[in-house]
Formats: sequence, structure tokens, C-alpha cells
Amino acid sequence: MLYSLIVSTKDRCEALKALFESVRKYTRDFEFIVVDDDSHDGTGKWISQHFIKNIYNPKSVPVSVAWNQGAELAKGEYLIFLNDDMLVTEGWADEMRKMYESKPLVGSLAFKVMDDQGQIQSRGHSFAGTQPYLPEENVEIVDYSDHPFVSRKVFDRVGGFDTYGHLYYEDAGFGLKLLSRGFFNYYNPKAVLIHQTIGLRVGTAEDKKRRKYNEEVVQQESKAEFFSIWGDYLLNRMEII
Repeated sequence: MLYSLIVSTKDRCEALKALFESVRKYTRDFEFIVVDDDSHDGTGKWISQHFIKNIYNPKSVPVSVAWNQGAELAKGEYLIFLNDDMLVTEGWADEMRKMYESKPLVGSLAFKVMDDQGQIQSRGHSFAGTQPYLPEENVEIVDYSDHPFVSRKVFDRVGGFDTYGHLYYEDAGFGLKLLSRGFFNYYNPKAVLIHQTIGLRVGTAEDKKRRKYNEEVVQQESKAEFFSIWGDYLLNRMEII
């Protein structure tokens, strides 16, 4: 098995279907692993119909926990962690594998992520001191990937994702953990993902309320915990530079 795709989801069956179809169209030698966070919209039935590997959590768990759970099931040489509301494009995984095999001391790789309006959303991210920013297009090395592409061997070596609150910063923490252990994180502009942010995030009034709470409360709690662990590392790194 070459690629293990790991996706955490909750009540986003239609988005998950679209992702799966794009993966089937543009990917070879893969397994699709879904960690279902107590969905009630037919996700479980759809998964069973397609013989997809899955884990069902009867109550909500942090994304980092879900991704680690998925990784435990994975048999692929490479692990790819995705949101359920993404689409992959032609060559996406093979371009990443080629780069991974050509660079020294690779930790993880970052995709070029576009939103569904054609605007750049991510090239990976980096920190200036403790301030995250979006690097320029010509950047090669970044601090972390929002949707890491990583070898099984390296993932196991660093112990997977750490948990910061319930949401957010698991990707940044993973990237910094790789850097702190002597690996590099690279950006690959040839490997493109589409993040369906506009059409899928309107939702119900309850959805909007939950997102607002996540952004105003949960994200800030995760941020505080993340910087309590990595703040000094980031500042000391800047002083050395």
C-alpha cells in the first residue's frame, strides 16, 4: 500500500462523498480511512457501502486524536491527513511522493491549498517569532503543513500528533516537533488541494453558533496551550537566526 488517506468527519456526508470521488479519480494504490465523530447524516451507512476503513467515536474527540486513531489503522508507506471538505487534483499524491524521495531529512510536505473561489489558502505556514504567516509562492521550506504528507516511518518516529485543546494547532505542533528533531518541512507547489470553504460552510443556525464558539473560545484555548509549549522555542530560534 502506497498512500493512506486519513479524514476526520462529522455530519458532512456529501462533502466526504465528493472528496472520495476525487481521490478515486486521481489516486492509485491508496486506502481511505474515515474517523467518524458521531455523525447522524448517513455517513456510517455510506462508509459501509464502500468498504472503507473507519473508526466510530461515540462522542466528539480532538482532530489530533482522530488523526492518530486513523494512523493506527493505516498500512500505507505515506500518510496524508485531510479535511472532509477537500477535493484532490491530478498528480496530487505522486508529486508529493517524488519530492519526499528527493529532499534531505524530510519531515512533512505542504500542499498548495486553494479555496473554491480560486484564492490561495495555504502554502504551508511559518512563524516570525510567535506570529504565523503565509509564506511567498517561491518558498521551499516552511514551519508546518495544514494537511501533512508524511512517511509512516517519520510519523512513528516522532510519535504522531500532540493535542492542543480540542481543535486547532495540532498541525503547527506537529511541524515544530519535526523541526525540533532535525527534520525539514517543504512546500510543494505542484501538488494542489481544493478546500470547499464557501459552499459548505453556510450551514444551519446551530452550525454557525458552533463555529463561532470554536473560533472565539476553543481556538483561543488551543492557542494558549500551544504557545505554552512552543513559545520559547520559537523565540529562541529567532534569536539564533
